[in-house]
This record gives sequence, C-alpha cells and structure tokens, in this order.
Amino acid sequence: MNELLFGAAYYEEYMPYDRLEQKVDLPEYAYPIIVRKGTNDFGKKVKYFLNYSAEARKVPYTYEDGVELLSGRRIEAQEMLEIPAWGVKIIEG
Repeated sequence: MNELLFGAAYYEEYMPYDRLEQKVDLPEYAYPIIVRKGTNDFGKKVKYFLNYSAEARKVPYTYEDGVELLSGRRIEAQEMLEIPAWGVKIIEG
C-alpha cells in the first residue's frame, strides 16, 4: 500500500519467504553514512557518500583513487573522507 497524506509518505513492502533464505551482504558503511554507486554519462564509476546526521562524520574511502567532483580534489584509496552534517561527497573513479 502506498499512500500520501498531508506530506507524509507511507511505504509497505512485501517480501516472499523464499527470499529470506538467500544470503544477505552487509553494507560497507553503516547508517548514518549511506553509499550509492552508479555510472555517469562518460562511463565512469561514481560513488555518492550521504551523511544522514546532524554531525560531521569521517569514514575511510575503501575504493580506488578518484576525484571528489564538488571540490575537484584528488581522493586516494584508504583516505579518510570527512562528510559534513547532512552533506554529500561525490567521487568519480
């Protein structure tokens, strides 16, 4: 059931029992840091690091070297990323 009521969204999901038996991989990063991956129009990998917290967070960048697109700064593998409160880092590479 999907319902929108006075600006609040409700989402309900059905999961068949046979799916519960499948292996579940744990995320590389834990809430409040969420990582999403994609490919841009140039065929390059892009990672989005989202901080769903009112505090800045530091997390290790566990991917290959890249470029932080908003600042143009080079990011090296295993470097600590500082993500501002409610902020985002977008890294190509």
